[in-house]
Amino acid sequence: MALDIYHRRRNLVCAAFLVAAALPESTPAAPNTSAAVLMYQRVGDDRYPTTNVTKAQFEAHLAYLDGNGFQVWPLERLIAQAESGKPFPAKVVALTFDDAYRSTLKNALPQLQARQWPYTLFVWTDAIDGRYGAYMTWDELRTAQSNGATIGNHSANHAHLLARKPQESDAQWNKRVQHNLERAQDRLKSELGTRPALFAYPYGEYDAALATIVSSMGMKGFGEQSGPIGPHADGRALPRFPISQGNTAIEDIALRVHSVEMPVAAANPWSPVHDKNGIPQLEIDLTASLVRPNQLRCFGPANTPLKVTWKDMEKNKFTVAGPATLAADGRTRVNCTAPAGNQTYYWFSRLWVEQPHRLPRAAD
Repeated sequence: MALDIYHRRRNLVCAAFLVAAALPESTPAAPNTSAAVLMYQRVGDDRYPTTNVTKAQFEAHLAYLDGNGFQVWPLERLIAQAESGKPFPAKVVALTFDDAYRSTLKNALPQLQARQWPYTLFVWTDAIDGRYGAYMTWDELRTAQSNGATIGNHSANHAHLLARKPQESDAQWNKRVQHNLERAQDRLKSELGTRPALFAYPYGEYDAALATIVSSMGMKGFGEQSGPIGPHADGRALPRFPISQGNTAIEDIALRVHSVEMPVAAANPWSPVHDKNGIPQLEIDLTASLVRPNQLRCFGPANTPLKVTWKDMEKNKFTVAGPATLAADGRTRVNCTAPAGNQTYYWFSRLWVEQPHRLPRAAD
């Protein structure tokens, strides 16, 4: 099962907004060149609150988007628009669902189909082939595909792909992981007639080597770090806003879908893997002085403020000292926000993940 306790630590950003809202707004943002992607997993399955939203909450989210004039775009169209650098219409969002749960089929897809809204299902194929009861069947996926679904790759077995087997070399790991993703591509092609151009990292975990594999296979990669997608986003690890218990209020949804991509030219180091030695340090270069230094806030787990240091006179570069320890599950996100004008906020999120561990037993 892909129960991701990482979602228990998503409430990192609200405090940043509460602090920033009391400050004067920065210069109004330029024409909108970014748009948000929302990530759901289970809908209406209260047994798994950390990856679930209720049916009523989901319907309220759709009603908010509908009632406030949002256009719901296919994910690939949103990516292409962001990469072009051309402005989006005022309100655009894309909707994604990881794992292809039956609860999504029952409680979410009818609402989307009634509105004729597109969406993306990221599928891990072994769960479908194994006929696991909590997941859709191939026939159900075919029906969803004919009713507006884009199918994405979520690996064959939803493994922790960064992990190594005992005594496994980097070359052996690379071959094993590529086989995993190619096996999923082959099953999706065989059953659904498509080799997806979209990939969602299991558990949101990635590093430079894994991202290179995904890119070499012609796919865009998606993590679980928050933030809108714009011209500065990296196609190897695109952000999404994970939605589950704790951030399902309409106010939370509104903050996310109205957010603006923080103009990050580079974030170093790029790979989020941290070896546990010392405190992780992230250096961020902005493309322009759009963010006022006294308004930027960065937070770690449990809304813990993180130290921000501005590095140059133009205020286009700052460093963020990560938390002293990562979360118990080995994954921690850093969220940075600042007012962008017109009651919107720049948003940038970054994952830190522990050095890949060794698998205790064989894994495909």
